[in-house]
Amino acid sequence: MSNFTEHQIKIWKGMITLIDQYKKGLVIFPQLVNGLQGLLDAGDYKGESIRKEWYSFWQKLEIANALSNINEDTKKDIDEMRSFLKKELKNH
Repeated sequence: MSNFTEHQIKIWKGMITLIDQYKKGLVIFPQLVNGLQGLLDAGDYKGESIRKEWYSFWQKLEIANALSNINEDTKKDIDEMRSFLKKELKNH
């Protein structure tokens, strides 16, 4: 996988910030889910592998949002997505 551009680095930092804002109660869950997807779409990624991996984390959040079912598993899924974002950011 190629390195992130400066623009993509800012986007991934923005995703982490959005998750942190949700955890502080500054945004509601639907805003988190939709905001994360919007940020990914703004990234203009060359390879599909990073998008597929990203969606494997985000999809769990989207399902919880669609079902209005935010529970302990959802909190764990949010933490896992944040860890994934941090790991990928560090690697690029």
